[in-house]
Amino acid sequence: MQKFTKSLESSTRKKIDQILFNLGYNIDEENPKCNVFTERAKTTEENKKFKGKFPDYVVYSSRTNEPIAIIEAKRKGENIDRALNQAIELYAKPLKVNIVFAYDGSFFKSYHIKDKKELVIDNEPVTQLVSERKLELFVNTHSITEITKQVKHTRNELINSFKWANNLLRKEGLREGIERFTEFSNLLFLKLIDEIEEEREKKGEKRILEERYCWRSFNKLSSEQMLDYINKVILPRLVDKYNHSGDVFQKELLIKNPNTLKSIVDKLNGLTLMNADTDVKGDAFEYFLKNSITLGNDLGEYFTPRHIVKLMVELIEPKFGEKIYDPTCGTGGFLIHAFNYIKQRTAKTEDNLKILKEKTVFGRELTSTSKVAKMNMIITGDGHNNIRQMDSLSEPVKGIYDVVLANPPYGQSTDFGEYYPLPSVSADSVFLQHIMLSLKEDGRAIVVIPEGVLFRSGEKKLRQYLLENYNLISVISLPPGVFRPYAKGNKTSIVYFEKGNAPTKQVWFYDLKEDGFDLESDLRPPVDKNDIPDLLSKWSEKLTSGKSWIVDIDEIKNNSYDLMAKTYSPIKKSSQTGSTKFSDFLTPSKEKIIIEDNKTYKQVKVKLNGKGAVLRKENLGKNIKTKAQFIVRGGQLIVSKIDARNGALAIIPKELDGSIVTSDFPVFNVDYQKINRVFLETYLRYNEIGKKLQRFSKGTTNRRRIKPENILKLEIKIPSKPEQDKIVEKIEKQDEIIKKAQKELSILSEKLKEI
Repeated sequence: MQKFTKSLESSTRKKIDQILFNLGYNIDEENPKCNVFTERAKTTEENKKFKGKFPDYVVYSSRTNEPIAIIEAKRKGENIDRALNQAIELYAKPLKVNIVFAYDGSFFKSYHIKDKKELVIDNEPVTQLVSERKLELFVNTHSITEITKQVKHTRNELINSFKWANNLLRKEGLREGIERFTEFSNLLFLKLIDEIEEEREKKGEKRILEERYCWRSFNKLSSEQMLDYINKVILPRLVDKYNHSGDVFQKELLIKNPNTLKSIVDKLNGLTLMNADTDVKGDAFEYFLKNSITLGNDLGEYFTPRHIVKLMVELIEPKFGEKIYDPTCGTGGFLIHAFNYIKQRTAKTEDNLKILKEKTVFGRELTSTSKVAKMNMIITGDGHNNIRQMDSLSEPVKGIYDVVLANPPYGQSTDFGEYYPLPSVSADSVFLQHIMLSLKEDGRAIVVIPEGVLFRSGEKKLRQYLLENYNLISVISLPPGVFRPYAKGNKTSIVYFEKGNAPTKQVWFYDLKEDGFDLESDLRPPVDKNDIPDLLSKWSEKLTSGKSWIVDIDEIKNNSYDLMAKTYSPIKKSSQTGSTKFSDFLTPSKEKIIIEDNKTYKQVKVKLNGKGAVLRKENLGKNIKTKAQFIVRGGQLIVSKIDARNGALAIIPKELDGSIVTSDFPVFNVDYQKINRVFLETYLRYNEIGKKLQRFSKGTTNRRRIKPENILKLEIKIPSKPEQDKIVEKIEKQDEIIKKAQKELSILSEKLKEI
């Protein structure tokens, strides 16, 4: 096989030229309106400020002819931080320019000299070049927002409108979740398309959808006329225009009551959803998708946070002409970002745009969320024709796609495991096999997987198959909480592998602990700690550090093909940590309730020796003497003050959620990101914890009690979280053996009785 030469800095510059052109910069240096100059400044006076070396790019404001940014280009693999510092010291400071970019052909890194921080838009780091309009906003500050206060307010109103409409749609007989969400999305699509088309008209561009099929054609009609017009005029046109590859729009609205429709349309009428200044016209729709999912419906599995989508797309670098596939595309996040990433780097010829729209992105989705994905893609710029609603696992694809991006649902089962090389009922295993098979020779995939797949003995053959038949480039360990609020405790990793150059010879691991957002909050506000820039700076050359390391395949084989990052961390940790206080993972809970006479309540009993919490009895309120009690929730830890010394501690099971206890039973919330639930339950049962609590029990012999604060002071030794998970796997296997033996013993006992 022939070896190819490595790309040089000139390759990076070609990419920069195309991106700048697509962003609207004038890069023709013979043109008087040019506002980007290469290897020189615009004037001789400015050039004299450089000391022997000249910047790769100086960007000017076309309105003032003042330099506003420096761009430094380096070939792939060169140190991007060093390039950034060079641009700051040698070029930006002499020209008194605040904004600096460095690009290594894969990743951009930005910096604001005055603020001494990277550039940020709407709390997300800037990892791409931006338009001149945005650069001008960045001149005096490192952080800007694309969303004006007015637009932000109306978008929050949009979510409130969806909450309000939910009740109306329930009365229409629409099921909660996808069915109501999709119907509301239909109307939202019409509103957004209308705003987009209005902006096109202002710019003198040709409309994609004629005015008589948009929002303004029906929003002032009476309720009966409105329903009739949408069903008989608009939807037939949308079906004809967009339903060639399967349903995007239904032939009629599911809403049958004209007054319901009129109420929802009136609610949306006053909202201006699209920010005219933003470069991405579908961002209002994305905002709705992201924020409406937090309303308690069943759509969370279909939305991967935008910064994780962006990271994965940048790591895999999809290119023009490649076929991009997501077998679990949900609302279309990966495909849309990949589409925009390629579009920004591609010459906008008619032929290129046709290939982008029709032959670039491909997706499958099990549920009717596929319709929402199609709508989202139409708003973004198209590519919707290749989205299919189906169970991806039911139809394996072989050697078709250049790039796969995916975040499959976790912990599912499948009936189609027999179609794959390693038959399994676990969809975790089969999805990964489906993705492997779908790749062309030299194709590549980047996938989020549950961390259990990386170490569970049941998936050992899967890991071996991956390592022997593909080239596993990298495993990036993600922190728990990265997918809050949809999956709060799931520990996941990103795996990146290629077809070709198999088998795997070594793997680069990165332990990403912070992603730039609060990992403890469902709202996930931004925080300063963020490992993603460090990951990107090390990616091209796979550099090693305290957070990243390379492991040879022989070591991985000797560890039963374990692919967890922490298994190979150079900072070796003993299997037992030092003493850990209960206060590290417990917090007191006091959810008070006043007992009502005419209501029935479940009362809880805590068994001794860690044998669990059970229902004591169901009791009518008038028969309960103590009226001030406390509610317990599934997963909380409950302790008997009197019998704690005898091991009366238990985790509340799901079926006792909402039960009541007196103040004699302190209740604690448990942080299951720090301790595995099954591990804790097993520890309470088998580690004679009652004896450890005896020294804290105070009082007379028969009424000795323990104070809640002493539970928090208790010190125990627990292994690391990954080791807990491994121990739990062994415990669950032993439990299965015990249950099977008990069942067989019961059968034998019955036979003995018969004899």
